[in-house]
Amino acid sequence: MTFASSAVPHDQVKKLARLMEQGGAILLVDAALISPSERDQIDRAIRGGATTSAAMAQWKPEWRAMLSELSSGAQGQGSLASPPDFPQPAYAQIFEACLKELQLLPSREPAPWAYWQALADGVPAEPTSAWMAVEPCQWLVSTQQVQLKRSATNQPMSPHLVETIEAGLPRLHASLVLGRSGRAYLRFEAPFELRSAWPECLEGLGTDGFLPQGSQARDWRGFVTELEMALAMNPDPSNSNTQSLWPWGMGTNPNNPGLASGAIQAKRPINNSSLTKVPLPLQGFNHWLESQGHPLNLEWHSFKPVQSVEEWIEEWASVLETIEALKQGCMNANDSLGRPWAVLLQDQWSYKLYVQPEGKQRQSGPIFLNIAALRERLRGLSQAGFSFKERHAKRGDLITQLLKLASWSDEEIS
Repeated sequence: MTFASSAVPHDQVKKLARLMEQGGAILLVDAALISPSERDQIDRAIRGGATTSAAMAQWKPEWRAMLSELSSGAQGQGSLASPPDFPQPAYAQIFEACLKELQLLPSREPAPWAYWQALADGVPAEPTSAWMAVEPCQWLVSTQQVQLKRSATNQPMSPHLVETIEAGLPRLHASLVLGRSGRAYLRFEAPFELRSAWPECLEGLGTDGFLPQGSQARDWRGFVTELEMALAMNPDPSNSNTQSLWPWGMGTNPNNPGLASGAIQAKRPINNSSLTKVPLPLQGFNHWLESQGHPLNLEWHSFKPVQSVEEWIEEWASVLETIEALKQGCMNANDSLGRPWAVLLQDQWSYKLYVQPEGKQRQSGPIFLNIAALRERLRGLSQAGFSFKERHAKRGDLITQLLKLASWSDEEIS
């Protein structure tokens, strides 16, 4: 494929790529970020209520230190108001950029997320084929736009739907393969040049600006138009809401690691016990990465829906406790410098990423060569501390740090 990639240009990604080389750990916190309006509402509620202040007063010193460390070092990308050309989860953007940094993926190739999901879905995915994931969907039509809605998510396709899809596949030179989860994939003998948004990131948006693109987009439109007509004339009796298919994750395994035969070679053992909570595409990616000699300790935390500011603070306390445990585990690893770690906060296609600076896992404080350097350092810290205290004395430092970290916008908190 020859699609231009969407770059994720900041130093944190380069650090994360090195972390992947070193077999480090990363915690992904899904649905963690809030919009500026939500941030302002929470800010007002916290400053006006004693119960929320009391909830934060119970935080352990370790959580407070972790919050300060993260809020000052996290970097963000994207905007919930301005989706990219092909919306996809934040982790997909970041790991694709890391693979290109490590030269495990050609610079103009999209990451083959459909192939990786198929691997995690129990499909004996031939590594020399091209793969596409397809999602049954329906169209919600209004006077202003057409929206995509996934139908029967993660449920097995009915025999009628399978038969209708397979009838049109000869024109694409593809075959239909079903995973054990019920998800469906198309397998191509040659690369199929098409790129599109992930369906879960497209729901709620008008589809006009996000139609699949690529040199074979016309072939896809011809196939899906015939499919929609067939389903309209002969609806699926077990799922009448299915009107079409949405393609995503197209790509070919870049390095042929031999996963189809189960051959996985890793540099060091890793613990993937928490991968049952991780989305299938990310599970497959993690196993593929392990096969390339870059095992990654991956943990997933879904930020639970909350009904009040108190619950929101409690959930953040849980997140910070998890991060602290991750940090301590990496520091206590059987390695002289400890193991690098990172935290990814994401919501839809926006994110904030923090990567522990390399070489600092074991440091307990700054090292000075002589007394003159120590005095100069203390003088600088005193001036910086006074300036910071003066700026934030009326704001509530802990609240400011939390809201800055939790918001996808880096604007100052008023």
